[in-house]
Amino acid sequence: MAARRRRGGPLYVVEHMEEGLEDWCRLEYTHMCQIVPTDRLLFLRWPAGEDPARLSKDARVDEPPLTAPEGFQELRHRLPLSKSGGSSSSTKSTNTNDDNTNSNSNNNNSNSNNNSNNGDADQQTKTEAQTETEAVPLSAGASRLPPWDRICLLDMDAEEALQPWDVANFDALVFGGILGNVHELGDGKYGSDDRTAELRDFKFVHRRHLGEMQMTTDTAVLFCHKVLEEAMALAEIPFIDSPEIRALGEGEGEAAPKEKKPKQKDEDDLFGDDDGFIVMEGFRYYAELQPDGTRQPKMPEGMRELQLSDLDKDGLFMD
Repeated sequence: MAARRRRGGPLYVVEHMEEGLEDWCRLEYTHMCQIVPTDRLLFLRWPAGEDPARLSKDARVDEPPLTAPEGFQELRHRLPLSKSGGSSSSTKSTNTNDDNTNSNSNNNNSNSNNNSNNGDADQQTKTEAQTETEAVPLSAGASRLPPWDRICLLDMDAEEALQPWDVANFDALVFGGILGNVHELGDGKYGSDDRTAELRDFKFVHRRHLGEMQMTTDTAVLFCHKVLEEAMALAEIPFIDSPEIRALGEGEGEAAPKEKKPKQKDEDDLFGDDDGFIVMEGFRYYAELQPDGTRQPKMPEGMRELQLSDLDKDGLFMD
């Protein structure tokens, strides 16, 4: 069954989780401005003093992306649970306590009054804290967020994969703007620092994954765009795993897929190489068709040069 295309597409939300805006981060965020319309790209916890217009200028698009100083730590208590209303911090226990009080009204009056008073006091404290949080108006960028039950967190630990028909289920997708390590596990698969757990702790109603391989955040945005707005199943999207990123000679393409080679047991540096290239071990990239018919990993402009300039450093990239 074909997925129903939603006019305008979802809001792509990146929670920035690093201090400041490093060069690698700026390149990936600029790339996102080229992938999706900037009026549907929102960066939360945007660093103070950083001008988002620089991203749109570097991306050669007209309008800057949306930004907000808030993060989901604050916003999860202030967004409505659904279109019908009620905040995500509102509790169903209020009505339950009232029902219990009414159903037990013929029991011992002293116990009933004590329970009611304690419940009222707890509810008053909860309401006062909630009211204080909700009294602060949302920033213009954060006000674009939909109700909590229409938001989906992209999470490698999710049980379900993102599907084209999810376009009808979600109005916003959440990505972590996270710097993380990738390392090879004993079974030949790859693991990471799992800093997405910092967002997972906010108990999103919906979560989806994009496969078992790590992706840079701009690649994850691109894959989601392909799935939801071009109705492509994940299996239909061309990809390259663990590509080699080399310095280019004249007339050469962006990069070449990595040739699989046996690893030494004591090899623990998955990124650098003394021959002047970086193996993006454990990462999956979109495979972009080149004029010569080959497919090369799609990366932000300038990212290859930045990575190669840091060959003597640890390979740390966004999850």
